[in-house]
Amino acid sequence: MKKKELLKIINSPNVLERTIRLSKDIDESTIDALLEKILKFYQQDPNEYIVLHSSTNGGVTTQAISYFETIRIYRPKLITIVSGRCYSGGTTILLASEPELRIATKSTHFLIHPTRSQMNGSYGLLEIQEKMKFLADLEDINLKIFLKETKMTEKKFKKEKSNDVYSNVDQALKWGLISKII
Repeated sequence: MKKKELLKIINSPNVLERTIRLSKDIDESTIDALLEKILKFYQQDPNEYIVLHSSTNGGVTTQAISYFETIRIYRPKLITIVSGRCYSGGTTILLASEPELRIATKSTHFLIHPTRSQMNGSYGLLEIQEKMKFLADLEDINLKIFLKETKMTEKKFKKEKSNDVYSNVDQALKWGLISKII
């Protein structure tokens, strides 16, 4: 779909009424509210586009993955526009839209990084090992999503995810995180 055609869809009155904003950190309540709105619009008219306008610092990885998987089950016609920042789990949310429906504004910056977790309190070795296995499993799920939904190779993904990597829209376009810059 060409940029001009996509902008016409985004600005149509029907779609403007079906636009949702994500500007909070990703957690259970944020994702529940987001999915509730998207699925409500989808139920009302599965053939009409829905727009998610996102600018997020990211958040809970399991919630971002839950969002991705739910969107991929129902497959609404979901245009995701990211602006300002698309950090951490925000990239997983972005990737839930079909590749040609992932857009960024010119000033958007992206962040991908290794999966992280906090541990407060006292833990035994077995508990720490379980937590490490859990994080490795999440990292593997993210790897599969990125490899399927972007142009990144496994080697490139692992290299980029070994540290905090900030990128601009040009790099995001090369990697296949987005298909258009507006």
